[in-house]
Amino acid sequence: NNIKLAASLIISLSPPIGINRGFINERFSKILSDSNIVDRYFDGRLTKGLFDAYAKLSYKPLLNGVLYMAKQGYPVYLALSGLFLENAGKYSPDLLNVIKEAASTGNLYIANTTLYNGLYPLCKNSADEIAEQLRMNSAILSKFGLKASDITVMPFLIYNEQVEKGAKASGATSVLTEEIEGFSSHKFVYESQSGDIRVIIRNRKASRAAYDGAFEELSNVDGVIYLEAEQLVNRGYKFVEVLVNYISHGGISLSSMNETVSPVTNGTLYVQDSTSLHDADYGEDAFNAGFAQRTLFDKACKLLDYVRGLGDAKLIQVWRLLMQADNFMCMSDRQNRRIKLIADPDEAKLLNAYILADFEGKVASLYVRKKTTVLK
Repeated sequence: NNIKLAASLIISLSPPIGINRGFINERFSKILSDSNIVDRYFDGRLTKGLFDAYAKLSYKPLLNGVLYMAKQGYPVYLALSGLFLENAGKYSPDLLNVIKEAASTGNLYIANTTLYNGLYPLCKNSADEIAEQLRMNSAILSKFGLKASDITVMPFLIYNEQVEKGAKASGATSVLTEEIEGFSSHKFVYESQSGDIRVIIRNRKASRAAYDGAFEELSNVDGVIYLEAEQLVNRGYKFVEVLVNYISHGGISLSSMNETVSPVTNGTLYVQDSTSLHDADYGEDAFNAGFAQRTLFDKACKLLDYVRGLGDAKLIQVWRLLMQADNFMCMSDRQNRRIKLIADPDEAKLLNAYILADFEGKVASLYVRKKTTVLK
């Protein structure tokens, strides 16, 4: 009973790209001006404003805490999206310096993730897209002088066949996922059914306790604590300081990821593949899974093969951004822990429907044109 179990801490940093809330009124003028299609749908000023807010209330205190813990010898993991690094380079270079200083201690481990924080694993035939985004993200990490460890973090910790195929194709050896039926302990790292990917299990209870500030429940925990930096922003700067101080003063004994050989499970490793949010469970404050969310999500998923088939980099980028989880969160009446891109769910549904219809029309016209050209 006196043995103190250890938890590995993974902090994810993945800021959203703000959607253009004025698109409905600006569509005609943007078409006439032949504006960049990314600029047509997304708002650079809003994106900067969101990043600045996250930086002040979460990124800076968290990363300073990570640096302190790394200097004290605690192993800590950061799941860094290339989008975060590029925005930090533009808006807050000091954050990059803190990360690099922490990495220089040898105690900071960088987990790879998809470039954009989207719900790609729920789309059929998304394995190639997942693999490509993981490779792109790894390249951006390298550009900033950082190297990914063997840990891969997927958006919303979804794990299914598409994720496994995509992770393997990108060269990943380990994937962090949510609790799955059949896993009886958080201490272990499991191998997937194919035997090629290790599956690392998040301890949801411990993660929730850390977020809620119920630190008495963290004194003797095992497994992986996973926190999104963007989740903590609404808790405020002081909460982040308290969280970091608690961990760095021995309230929880951090460790590296455990190695396990020949694991035994009683259930499936896979979350069922689905193209509908209706069949997915992301916890109490992620999605309402209402009709509008399901319909728009399914429509966006069905565009994947056409967008990739056209091979236009800008179109692919727009599709990835439209798949941001934050866009679908905004359609929920429930309060979520991230700053909402749009606070009013009805406005979010209308705006996303309008933008998706416009984008769908553009993709369709280009696809028909390409098909006609090929036939000629």
